[in-house]
Amino acid sequence: MVPVIGVIDPARRGGEGFTHRQNRCHRHRATIASGAYTRAIQNLKPRAEIYTRACPLLVPLVEEGWTDNEIAERTVTHYLESLKASGIDTLLLGCTHYPLLRAMFERVLGPAREDRRFGDSRGGGGRENWPR
Repeated sequence: MVPVIGVIDPARRGGEGFTHRQNRCHRHRATIASGAYTRAIQNLKPRAEIYTRACPLLVPLVEEGWTDNEIAERTVTHYLESLKASGIDTLLLGCTHYPLLRAMFERVLGPAREDRRFGDSRGGGGRENWPR
């Protein structure tokens, strides 16, 4: 039997250490519309403020290998600048491509630190789980 591992629960676990303001980046608007990630996080932290953002242009950038150029930086900035202003303390990535943009997320949001964390849908709750 082949085990089936989803991405919602690992991503939820990746955000267990956040305090109150969280952003989710998703590839598809339909993922956001389903509410699955939001429900999973609210089951863990019922009073959490959760902001979601569809970021459909990021996957094609990663697939082209454009993870550290001006186009990638402008695109990530476009998607995340308003969320940065909201003071999020955790960025959970709802797509397996997004960890490849780690350096760009840190360039736009600032590096991970004790009061701001990055997590992803592979279950990585901390910066040490991001690919280098």
